[in-house]
Amino acid sequence: MRGKELILESRPELSDPAPASLIIIAAYLDGKDWIRLTRALQQAFWGEAKDIGQPHVREGLQMRRDLTAPAS
Repeated sequence: MRGKELILESRPELSDPAPASLIIIAAYLDGKDWIRLTRALQQAFWGEAKDIGQPHVREGLQMRRDLTAPAS
């Protein structure tokens, strides 16, 4: 996140972030690129002020970026 703008003001309430954590664990266990997924979730949360606890936000991230690719 170094060098990127962080949105700290006027953020929506964060719903339960546990599902976001669980998809990272699942990606790790499945041999997927979990680091890239983590970065995408962090960018959505801090850089775009999105509620990563919401299923439609996580699904949108996975569709927008190929986060299902195997780790290199």
